[in-house]
Amino acid sequence: MATASVYKASDQVYDYICSKCEEHDLNAEAKHFCPECEHYLSDKCVTLHNGYHSKHTVYGRGDIQKWIGFFMDRCDQHGNKLEVHCDHHQELNDRQCSSISHLPDLARGFLETNEFKQLQSSVDKMRRRLYRVKNARMKDHIALKDFN
Repeated sequence: MATASVYKASDQVYDYICSKCEEHDLNAEAKHFCPECEHYLSDKCVTLHNGYHSKHTVYGRGDIQKWIGFFMDRCDQHGNKLEVHCDHHQELNDRQCSSISHLPDLARGFLETNEFKQLQSSVDKMRRRLYRVKNARMKDHIALKDFN
């Protein structure tokens, strides 16, 4: 029996989530990216997308280097280039708020901070925890299969 790759209210974690599925509270892995639409797309959604936008260039996982960081330089709300950090909202934006800090000023000296220096060990620690949780879930799944 085949299983679907779309999970509603799933705790499945993907590197990239389909933008269109996410709009409908679905959780599907994005395997494609369209820079013109600025959307990550699942296999199902890329078929629909390509039908509507046949002249768009869509990148697959083989071109993932063209995906990475694409949205990092644009404001989620306005689409403008990010230039500042809103101190009041604690988020990056494009000068739409009154209490702002310039990004280069905030970034100055970041590489020397303890937080940055400990980042790799924190990521490794989290990776080990996720691995333990994954193994525990697999064992539970096997136990449930054996129980039935």
